[in-house]
Amino acid sequence: MAKPDETATVFRVFNEIGIISQLVKTATESTLPRKMRMSHFSVLNHFLGRPEEQSPSHLANAFQVTNAAMTNTLGKMQNWGYLTIRADPKDRRAKLVAMTAKGQAAHAEAVQQIVPAFREMLADVDISALVGIEPVLADLRKILDAARD
Repeated sequence: MAKPDETATVFRVFNEIGIISQLVKTATESTLPRKMRMSHFSVLNHFLGRPEEQSPSHLANAFQVTNAAMTNTLGKMQNWGYLTIRADPKDRRAKLVAMTAKGQAAHAEAVQQIVPAFREMLADVDISALVGIEPVLADLRKILDAARD
């Protein structure tokens, strides 16, 4: 059983992460190009890290959203030319999704618009402190990602 001070620390850490997440989402969405929302940008980010074709249900699971929500997001992105969706040759009832060159360009454009806003937010922050916490955050993400499966 965790000690009371450890419990409070764990709560405060996750509370801070939650608040930061909301602030970053709001700041990011205000700078994204055209009709792009955070959900669309996140899908593009996902494909940059995992460029292979993926099923809509795999993506829904990765983002912890319903299949219907992911289908809606993917449909919009396909209409914009950011993704291709094709029948899976192994199972014609299933679909495979991939990012297009236009999707990669849209992601690059979004990053170019987001970074100045982030730099402004971090103007008074010691960047070396961020360098120090990034590995801890990455490890925490990996632990949490593994725990959800």
